[in-house]
Formats: sequence, C-alpha cells, structure tokens
Amino acid sequence: IFGPDLYDIYIRVVVLCLFIIFGSHAQSAINRIKKTRDTLKQSDERYRALFEHNPIETIIVDLEGRVTGYNLAKKKSGSRLPDFGDIMYLDYAAGHQIDMYRELMECIRSGQSKIFTNRKYKDQFLQIRIEPFSQGAIITLINITEQKHFEIALKQSEKRYRTLADNIPDIIYSLDHKGRIITINKALKSYGYEDKEIIGQPFEKIIFHEDIEKITKSFNHAIKNHVEFTKGFKFRMITKSGAIRWIELNSHMSFSKKGRFIQSEGVCRNITKQKLLQDRLQQAQKMESIANLAGGVAHQFNNILSGITGNAELMMAEFPEDKTAKKYSERILYASHRMTRLTNQMLAYARKGKYQAQVISLKDLIEDTLPLLKNTIDPAINLSVNLSKKNSFVRADPIQMQMVLTSVVNNASEAIKDTGNIKIRTKNENIKENDIIYGFEIKQGEYIALEVEDDGTGMESESKDKIFEPFYSTKLMGRGLGMAASYGIIKNHNGWITVESKPGKGTKIRIYFPLTERPAKTDEKFFVLPLTGSGTILLVDDEEEILSTTRTALAQLGYHVITAENGSKAIDIIRDSGQTIDMVILDIGLPDIRGDEVYRQITRIHPGMKVLVSTGFAIEEVASEMNIKAEAFIQKPFLFPGLSVKIKEVLDSK
Repeated sequence: IFGPDLYDIYIRVVVLCLFIIFGSHAQSAINRIKKTRDTLKQSDERYRALFEHNPIETIIVDLEGRVTGYNLAKKKSGSRLPDFGDIMYLDYAAGHQIDMYRELMECIRSGQSKIFTNRKYKDQFLQIRIEPFSQGAIITLINITEQKHFEIALKQSEKRYRTLADNIPDIIYSLDHKGRIITINKALKSYGYEDKEIIGQPFEKIIFHEDIEKITKSFNHAIKNHVEFTKGFKFRMITKSGAIRWIELNSHMSFSKKGRFIQSEGVCRNITKQKLLQDRLQQAQKMESIANLAGGVAHQFNNILSGITGNAELMMAEFPEDKTAKKYSERILYASHRMTRLTNQMLAYARKGKYQAQVISLKDLIEDTLPLLKNTIDPAINLSVNLSKKNSFVRADPIQMQMVLTSVVNNASEAIKDTGNIKIRTKNENIKENDIIYGFEIKQGEYIALEVEDDGTGMESESKDKIFEPFYSTKLMGRGLGMAASYGIIKNHNGWITVESKPGKGTKIRIYFPLTERPAKTDEKFFVLPLTGSGTILLVDDEEEILSTTRTALAQLGYHVITAENGSKAIDIIRDSGQTIDMVILDIGLPDIRGDEVYRQITRIHPGMKVLVSTGFAIEEVASEMNIKAEAFIQKPFLFPGLSVKIKEVLDSK
C-alpha cells in the first residue's frame, strides 16, 4: 500500500478497496457457475440414462442423416448395429418398402415429425417415428411383429368364422339392447333380404305379425329375469316375398356386471319341413285312430245288417204271394242296402273295404261316370273334362274309384255358390324319387294324376286340414264319409292325394294312382239267381240272428246245416263229425278263439275240409294279415243268392 509516491498509495488503496468490495461477488458468481455445471452434469447423466435404458430402440442422426448415437435397446435388438457416421437408410437399414431416406431428409428439412405405424422390414413389422430437432433427428422403432402376427391370425380367424357362418344355412345374428339387428350372416339371402335392408332394423321386421307379441314377451321375460340362454323357441318368420317359414330359435343374452342388458346373439334354424312332417304325422295318426274306430263300427254294422237282410229275404221267400209282406221286405232291403253302402264307405276309409282289384282304364271310368256326376250337381255348374289320351290303366276297384270321383266332385259342387266351374283333368307324371306328402309314402315311378278343380269359396287352412275327417263339411256337419272314405280308398290303392285351397280362390284336389300295363281281355260271368244244392254245412258265427236266418235260408236251398256259436264248439264238431261235413262257413270275429286259429285247427284235424270265410272286415285283410288260405271269402252283409253261388263254387272246387 505504502510507496515512495503518494499517488501510487492512493491508487493502491483504491484497488484494495475495490478488491474488498467486489471479491465477495466474484466468489458468489463462481459458486453459481459451479452449481449450474453440477446441475447440468446431473441432467446430462439423467438424459444419458434415459436414452440408454429406454426399451424403445432409438437412433440419433445429424442434419445429413448420419448416425451419431443409439441406445442399449438397439444394441440388444439382435440386428446388425450401425457404425457411427453411417447414413441412415442409405448405408444402414435400407430394406424398407418405401424410400425412408427421402422421408428422413424431408422431416429434417421441414421440422415436422412423421409416424409410420405399420412398415414391413425384412421379416419384421415396425412402428417408426422420426422426430426432428436442431442438430438432426431422433428415430424410434417399436417392433410390432408379434402383435401383427396376432392381428393376422385374428383376421384369418374372423375370415374363417365369417366364411363358416355365411355357409351355414341357419341364420346367425346379433341384436343390440334395443332389439335392432347388428350383424347377420348370408343365410338371410335365402329369405330374399339383403344386408342393407336388415342391418339397423328391429328384429320384429322379419317376424310373422301373429308371432311378434309372443317373441317380444319371450325376450322381455329373459331380460327381466336375466335368463342367459333360451332354447327351442319356435315362431314364424316371413320372407321378403311374403312366404311363411317356421323357425327354431336358440339365443344367448349378454348382461353387464350391474345386470344391464347389452345385446343378444342367436341362431335361427328353418324347421318348416320338419314342422310339416310332424303335422302330417299327427294328422296321419289321428286319421289312423279314427279309421280303426270306423272299421270296428262297420264290422258290427255288417253283422247286424246280415240279420236284417236275411230275415227280409226269408219273409219274401216265406210269403211270396203276400204283396204287403213283399212291399215292406223290399223297403227293409233297400234301407239295408243304403246302410251297407255307408259301412262300405267306413271300411274304405279304414282301408279295410271290399277291395276287388282289377286293371281298369281311369279314362273310361271317368267317362262312364260323367252322366251320374252331371245328375248329382247343380245344373248351373259347368262341368268340363280334359282327359289324357296316354296310358291310363290302373289296378283298382272300379266301384271304389267311382266313389272317390263322386265324393270329390260333390265336395267341389258344394263349395260353389250359384254358378261356377268344375274342371276334371288327367295327366301322366313321372315321380323320380321317393317322398312323403300328407302322410302318404310316395314311391318313384309312373303315375296318372286326376285333378278336380273348382272356383268356389275355397277353404281356410283349418278346414283344409280337416277335409278328410269323417262327417266333416264346411257347410253342414255330419253329411257323410265321402272325402274321408276317399282318403282310405286312395291310400289302399297305393295312391296319394294333395289339396290346394285359399279362401275365395277355389280348391284343387290332385289324386295320383300308379300306372300299370293294359290288361288282357277276359270273359265275365254273372249270377243273379240263388243256386240250390245238397250236402252238410257247419255254420260258425257268434251272432244268433245270423245263425238263425242263414240256417233257414240254406235249408231252403237244400243243405243240411249244423251251427256253432263259437270256435271251441266248431273244433269239437269237426273232431267228432268231420267226416260227415262237406264244408264250413266260418266267421272270423269269434268271442273265444281267433278265427285264423280256428281255421288252422279245423284244417289240421281235417286236412281236406273246405272252408268259406264270412267276415264283416275286408276280405283282403283277412286273407293277408290272418294268413288264411280258404277256398273262398264272402263279406257281410251278403244276400242269399250271392251266398249260394259261393257255396257252389267251394263244393265244386277240387
């Protein structure tokens, strides 16, 4: 401080003071600089750690795209590492499908970042992000190969599911919480709808209007009670053309954890054919039950009628000169004949009718029956006929065929009010494969179809289903067995029948019979007078009236008659006196032993015994089902002239 010059002293003092004043501030600045340096160092270390240990592969490039650094994730990626100074996407990683170097340079120049979400690099899929900064750009790469494989597998699975779903004939759908269709498969096209017509629409749009309330209640019940699955629900769906299809629905209901309904998925299966077959089976079973009842009633009627007609014939024979007795007897016989016709119809309905099959021309039979048909219908109805000139020969009973034709035409005429038209047509058809229609088993082959069409009132579906029930009529209940008997006759002749009808549009009945070859001409013989004879006859019947009248009639014809009211007595008589008996008239419906067993025991005791089977059931049923090979059969009720002819045939047979 002190020196030889005072001026120097002042200067030195001033400098010292300044040093004292500013020295402390300099130290503070140095300290602040040191602290900032330490902070920057720590930040750089954190950045370096974050960069190095980031799990996402990261590469840093300069403004020319040269690699200046990369992190540990890149080092561990398994691919070749870049050298510092390599130009990105030119010297390194150049196998991309697009010019990534150009993309990098454009990003650096524009200062705008870019993201490439799905880029294939060799056998990998990468998500690449280029983020520019003042000294270049940072490139991050996320390997999404595994995720991409999952996505591809998922898409393939969805494609397989969609292909499978679209090729399933069942409708597969999903509905939202408001009942609107969200998704639906291609099966809907078979109902005439396109996806755009249905997606977003309420499900009830394709439901038959009569079933909307039923299915709505079912869905609401499932939602309210949190029913997860519903199975086997049946309803009717309506196609775009207006046709109705029966559907069986199986659905799944989805709910949230809080119980809120989310959506439903389901499968709709077309069961129309099964439903029709089921309905036809039920109808066939019902018809079979009624047929069995009709056959049993007809059998009992025939037994009773045999006694009535027998006594009437005996009265006429006993008092040939008594006009009063003859008049009343003829009335009895006439009424009995009408009753016989009814029982024959009942047996025909029961498929147990008197069946005298022969080869006939259906064309000739229709032409021969036309005069009768025209007399039975209203003159105001126009009856037109168009018959095929091709082969029309069928194996059938002509009487029963006339019964069928008459019943069908009468049924058509009753459906016509005032004036109208009935058209009768025949045509030949070739059925190429077996089928089941309306309970009929249809075999492939050549058929002739008889069509009877009217333009009358037509029928509702309920009336159409009941048309073959006995005594059913749309006009007056209890009128007869016409259509019911026709059903049995047709089935008994290996034929089948269909009915098409709509209210106000008339009815078309189509009947099919199997065709056969033209028959050879034969001579026919007719017997009109009772034939007398001689010999001993064992008459077996459980009806006392039949035993009495038949025994009297046979005695008048010259025969000696022994009677038995049951099978046991008949067998005993054959065992004791079989050598003196010329033939047996055997009733099948005996109370103690089945008629077929009585027949077998009689022929076993006396192998040469001649037997005439008398039955109120069908002759062909007794012959086939009971396996009876008697010399002849006769169906009750019979007239004595016919019985006398049968007896002569049996006694004269060798």
